Amino acid sequence: MRKEPQFSCTQLSEKVLSAMEADGYSYTMTHRKYNYILREIAKYCDNNFGGIYTTEAGDEYLQQKNSATPPYASEWIRLCRNTVIRLNQALLGNFHWHPQKACIPYKSSRFDCLVVEYEKYLYQCGNQIPDIRARIHVVARFLYVAQKSGITDIGQMTYAVIYAGYEEEGSKEEFTKAVRSFLRYLFRQGILNTDMSTAVPSTPRHKPLPTVYSAEEISHILASIDLETPTGKRNYAIFLIAAKLGLRSCDIANLTFQNINYERGTIRLVQQKTGEAAEYPLLPEIRQILIDYIENCRPVSNDVHIFLTSHPFDFRPLQAASIYGIVSRLILASGVDSSNRRKGAHALRSSLATGLLQEGNNYPVIQKILGHTSSGSVRHYVRVDIERLQKCALPVPEFSGEVVKK
Repeated sequence: MRKEPQFSCTQLSEKVLSAMEADGYSYTMTHRKYNYILREIAKYCDNNFGGIYTTEAGDEYLQQKNSATPPYASEWIRLCRNTVIRLNQALLGNFHWHPQKACIPYKSSRFDCLVVEYEKYLYQCGNQIPDIRARIHVVARFLYVAQKSGITDIGQMTYAVIYAGYEEEGSKEEFTKAVRSFLRYLFRQGILNTDMSTAVPSTPRHKPLPTVYSAEEISHILASIDLETPTGKRNYAIFLIAAKLGLRSCDIANLTFQNINYERGTIRLVQQKTGEAAEYPLLPEIRQILIDYIENCRPVSNDVHIFLTSHPFDFRPLQAASIYGIVSRLILASGVDSSNRRKGAHALRSSLATGLLQEGNNYPVIQKILGHTSSGSVRHYVRVDIERLQKCALPVPEFSGEVVKK
């Protein structure tokens, strides 16, 4: 049996992280997720395997995670498993391993060769792999419908077949985007004599009105939070930041001590979604609850992130999904009627925007507060203020009832 090479777990972890950075993984993925687990595994190896990483060490670490009480979230277990696989691959010299998702095969038809050529074309155009596969799945299903309709040669394509494919496709918007581009490609390649992309039905994009909670409802939710427990104070601070500043879940999760400037009274950060720097006022009520949580309730940890989990003996930075869950549970537990309304931090963001509009602020002001780069993005969050529109209505002219004969 081939002897497994021996490496210090710490050194092996550093090489794995360096390889991930070289492969283009984000800072959040490498330093906030994998690095945390790698440090945990290194500590486990120090205590049980003399600091040396082996596949046996990785297996025992995973067994410990799987049998933990209370159980970890399935997403966190999956990440731990991938980390162990990375270390096992690194032992074999493969530092650039990454998980592969099983690819669902495309719908097959007599036009499979055409599908393959179009897929190559999309790769050459620099499209992202997930986008390419999504488009090709739609195109393959469309060509299968064409075959069922009696088309034996792509040059026989008709408008009726295009409409038939449109009717059978679940997502009309995806069909319009994918098939329209595909038919335009066929015309430009000379495969079709007519540009039939114009025959693909247009699908208006549905833009639902954003969820809005009134100032009274938000005050009621805040008042319902139990401030007698460390978790309650943490959740109160999270909800208050989301409601009063409109921060996204990912930005709340990413908040570090460095982002808070108590002397200037500001919170400054780089938004994860846009990559743009944004500065927010450290409101007195936010300042007070943050200091209370950090000094009296936050678990003792060297982690730079402010908000940590409350699991005993395992304090980790909260993830964006955790922020969403916390805000949702607080809304549900408050008794506020949330039926037919969203419940995450994004709902509080749109509530803030609508409240600012009702106070008389214009779009550029709201845009700056929300940290958007264009005022057009702001309009997505803001409900139409019916009362203000009514004030803009022109008076209806009086009608005498007399009919003027010509």
